[in-house]
Amino acid sequence: SYHTAYEDADSQILNVTPSAAAQTLFGAEVGLYDPYDGELYRPDNGVISVEIGPGDGVLLQMAVAVPPVITSNTTARHRVVIDSDISIAPNTVFTIDEDSDVIIGELTNINIGENATLILMSDAVFPDGLIVRVGTGGEFRIENAYCSFGDNTDFHVGPGQLACLGSTISIGEGAIVSSRGGTLLSQNSNWLMGENSIVTIIDGGTLNIDGGSWDKADSASGWEGFRIAESCLITLNNASISD
Repeated sequence: SYHTAYEDADSQILNVTPSAAAQTLFGAEVGLYDPYDGELYRPDNGVISVEIGPGDGVLLQMAVAVPPVITSNTTARHRVVIDSDISIAPNTVFTIDEDSDVIIGELTNINIGENATLILMSDAVFPDGLIVRVGTGGEFRIENAYCSFGDNTDFHVGPGQLACLGSTISIGEGAIVSSRGGTLLSQNSNWLMGENSIVTIIDGGTLNIDGGSWDKADSASGWEGFRIAESCLITLNNASISD
């Protein structure tokens, strides 16, 4: 038969070496992303290798391949792919620039180290079950973006800060936003809270809401609201809060 008389051809290996100009354009290490398979191909010693099976084809887009550990100040732009857990090393600033296409894959943890900063200036959709930890003096800052966080998202803001500036934040069902001795700053931002989601401020934490609104998401019948310990500082200015 045909299947026994003819053998499949060998796979082909496509090797791509991005230029220095590509890294300058994207602001960080460049990989190749296949939007159909959701596969990110990372460089190895400066070379990106893509295996293409017999009769197959691939559509490859240049993109920032965000590494698991970010150790130097970086501004990523244009197309940014996060396909694994990420940690931002102490005293490091990682910025995703405005008007970027942010693609989130299998991501369960974002760890922002001591005095480190993650600045997100583009829209992004995060998966269910994400855990975000902000260390001492660290900051997760969302600026002028729409960000959707899935069900059971868990924010742990230690003596650091979660800042949302001019943004819309959608929080999924059962999510927890917790500030333990840290600061939750919401400035001219609108929060859409999922069913049974809650915000807790404890251990001398700070809640500062300046403008904007907090309301239930369209899919929710209500949310659990704020739970704030007596030792905490609360500042509300020109904001709308409803359940």
